[in-house]
Amino acid sequence: MSSSLTGWRCSKSRHAFSLMELLVTIALIGVLSAMLAGGMRAFNENGKRLKCASQLRQIYEAIALYRAENNNSYPPANPWNAETGDAGWLAWHTANEKYGKESPLAVYVGGVESLRKLSVCPANGTKFAGAVPDQVHNAYGYPYTVNYNVMVDSLSGGKTAKSANTITRPGSTILMADSTATPSGWGPGFADTGWSSFQRIAKPHGEKTSLLWCDGHVTLQSPATIDNKNLYP
Repeated sequence: MSSSLTGWRCSKSRHAFSLMELLVTIALIGVLSAMLAGGMRAFNENGKRLKCASQLRQIYEAIALYRAENNNSYPPANPWNAETGDAGWLAWHTANEKYGKESPLAVYVGGVESLRKLSVCPANGTKFAGAVPDQVHNAYGYPYTVNYNVMVDSLSGGKTAKSANTITRPGSTILMADSTATPSGWGPGFADTGWSSFQRIAKPHGEKTSLLWCDGHVTLQSPATIDNKNLYP
């Protein structure tokens, strides 16, 4: 009788211990899952940053090839159309079916569709939320925004392309940045830290933006660290 009771108590103790182990294991799995999910998010975000930097470098290479065939001049943000006398007939990153033309950079990256993909940061792939200029059509999201002091804005009267020979500090002059829409809509470029267009620079990478500089290097930093000496050649 005594032996039977002892065995029953041992069996009950082992059962209780196993249940406790199960609860602890479930809790540990929950903690590990949360840690893994956080790690995967960080991994994915880092992957997007690296891809963004790679895309900007590819765009820079395309611009360098364009310059080599165009008197060392940068392509405008939205060129003047001498055929029609219109400004802004074509954004630098896309095509305009109305005029049957595509970006002069497209030929250097395998076509306009490839350029459209390259021109959108993987962390910025979203549909347009505000007003979009007629000459801007990109199904992949908000394209990078450009420095109007380098890639001129013909909508504001800049009909002459900027020569790279006039860029005296290419390593400290911004060429492009991640973009976002302002309350008035999306725009192709920015020109001065004191102007509303400066708000077109986005912060999709942990409150930081990817910046392509005129010498081809790419940095990740806060827009707050940018001043006008980085915008005016």
